[in-house]
Order: sequence, then C-alpha cells, then structure tokens
Amino acid sequence: MSRLAAEFDTAPAALRPVATGRRQYRTATSWTSWKWANWSVAVGLLVMISVASYWAPTPASTDSGTVIAHPTAASEALRPVRAARTLVDSRMEALLELPDGSPVQRVRDYYVDTIEWRDPNDGALLRWELPREAVRFVALTSY
Repeated sequence: MSRLAAEFDTAPAALRPVATGRRQYRTATSWTSWKWANWSVAVGLLVMISVASYWAPTPASTDSGTVIAHPTAASEALRPVRAARTLVDSRMEALLELPDGSPVQRVRDYYVDTIEWRDPNDGALLRWELPREAVRFVALTSY
C-alpha cells in the first residue's frame, strides 16, 4: 500500500468530534439577542402612531372636499398692490455649440420676484419675495 493510501485509511480514526458549545451568532429566535429590543421599540412606536392618528382632529370640509375656513374673509382681506421682477446678477457661463454647429453662450440670470398685498381694512402689508434663476442662450456671431 502506498503512503498516501495509508494516511487516508488512518485519518478518519484520528478525527475527533467537534465540541458543540455556544453559538457564535445570535438570531431573533434567541431571547438574549438585541433584536428583541429593536422589535419592542418598533411595536411601541407603531402603537403610539396609531393612537395619535386616532385622536387627531379631522378638519371641517365642504362638499367638494376642500377645506375653507372663511370664504368671504379670504377674498376680501388682501388686494395685490405691486408686482416687480428685479435682476440681481447675470453670469456668463460657457461657450457651447448647438447640434447645427452654431456657437452660443450660456447666460444664467438671477432674479427676485416681489409681490405685495395690502389689506384695505387696516392697511396691513404682506410682501412675498421669491428668488429664481433663468438660463438663456445668446447666439454668437463668427467672423
């Protein structure tokens, strides 16, 4: 018999069973796992959300489904007085070439739109300012 065959014949006798001790990992089925604490927190949050949604007041609605607090007060309270568009900054960004081969320059403009409302009853003023930007392409002439 060869030496290799002799080693294979004696190898199974030399093996010992592996000692089964405590698991190396923990699962949600073992009570000592931290996953049970996570599940209990999740269930607690779910109960709190369901109780809060049950006790939340429902808004009064009309037949169309829209919520209206005072329909006459909203239409008579504020009147638009002024609207303005102010150019704050304009930047030349890049030179580009359109698919037809003509050169253009990309320009980015920054505006502030302002709308003012006034209450005719007490003279209160409401100003709404909205920043916005616009990108435009300026055609370049080539010589």
